[in-house]
Amino acid sequence: MRYLYPLLLIVLLVTCKKEDEGPAPEMVTQNLPTGLLSFTIDEVPQENIRFATIEQNGPHHDRIVITLPKEYAKGDEMTVTIKMMEGFLIRDGSMNEYNPSEMKLNFSKTGCLAFTVYDKKNDVYPGAFYLYVDPTIPMTAPSTGKNYEETLDGTETFVYIPVQNLGTAETITENNKWVSDVEIFIKNKKTGVVTPSRGAYYLENPNNDLFAMIPAAMEAGEYELTVQKQNRKVVIPDALVLKYGKSIVRMLPFTSASKDTSNSISYSGYNLLPEHKYIMELKNDFTSPKRVTLSPTNYLTLKQEIPASFPSGNYEATLFIDGKEMPSYWNYNRNILEIKKDARQPSLATLSNERNAVLGEVTLYKAITTFKKSEPIIADLRDGGNKSNIIMFLKNVASGKTFELPFSGKTDSFIPFSLFNIPKEVPVGKYEVFVSEVDKISERYHKIITIE
Repeated sequence: MRYLYPLLLIVLLVTCKKEDEGPAPEMVTQNLPTGLLSFTIDEVPQENIRFATIEQNGPHHDRIVITLPKEYAKGDEMTVTIKMMEGFLIRDGSMNEYNPSEMKLNFSKTGCLAFTVYDKKNDVYPGAFYLYVDPTIPMTAPSTGKNYEETLDGTETFVYIPVQNLGTAETITENNKWVSDVEIFIKNKKTGVVTPSRGAYYLENPNNDLFAMIPAAMEAGEYELTVQKQNRKVVIPDALVLKYGKSIVRMLPFTSASKDTSNSISYSGYNLLPEHKYIMELKNDFTSPKRVTLSPTNYLTLKQEIPASFPSGNYEATLFIDGKEMPSYWNYNRNILEIKKDARQPSLATLSNERNAVLGEVTLYKAITTFKKSEPIIADLRDGGNKSNIIMFLKNVASGKTFELPFSGKTDSFIPFSLFNIPKEVPVGKYEVFVSEVDKISERYHKIITIE
């Protein structure tokens, strides 16, 4: 968690004094955070302190936005004076208690300052409040004396940069919108292309500096970083230099291509450079193994046109990069490539049964080839188990006779799969498997299955 945010729901209206132009101050009602009667900060005019709520109809204003005047002389420190209701105290996320009549706080290198209000007499926490600080003086960023060099590895990269006079990374806009990060703009020095990103303080690093998140899909090159918070920004004096790492291909469990539409096989990834060789081996139980060479269209995509003579069907797909076999997406199933003749054909990705469930956050199934007649076949049809008009066909390899298995329901899981009961009249033996939907029949399942 970035911060401790207690879940609190209390409606409390309190009053505070407001200076009028008349001879005597007038007491007015103001929605302060629960338990607070007044809130002031040394060297900060009251008009620079705004009480806000990010709840649409919030009963109390538990977000305090502090705009420091340009002449503010205490740097990243501030002295807060709070008048509390009788018997109420203030604690931070580490349960440290504060003297509300003089709270000395440091707001540098943090998202916001979070506090809870503690009713000591009743031993309850009736409220909380959060401080956001927006300086008005320019931000600065000292040079570290060297470039920020990072190797791209297919994941987000984080660069830690020293930025001064930022205030808290989080703030509340005039429209009471919570902004959790500052903006980072990553400009390619060669092309001028700017990639927006974000920065914050919640990742640990030795100096607790602001991190800039560099997206995984960035191109290698030299970049200029700009940090912006609302209308203030600073250019980081040291360049960001990104280098390509090893080639990474996102081999999804099931990939589908159609000869009548895109007519190509495509995979996405990172660091896909033309100096490497990308060979895909395709296997099923009906044809000899085939090899296809994939070529980078850019550093994020591999692609290969499907030859007209290439047989449609389902294949187990294994990728080799420079002769080295890449692991399957799953450790219990092979990656499947489906090449359809017609994009409207239904898909048949995996066959399994309940005994081969792979339990986890989401229940999935290990592909098998042997089924008992007493157990339904569980099929991954890429449809969420919701097509009741789909039919499974088993074609006996020896006799050529075909048996029809109607849709029998779906699994009771977060991602449902289709169920097909095996009729008693289906004899034991080996079968090819298809599914049909309306007038379209799928490509043949890549494995011959056995019914016993």
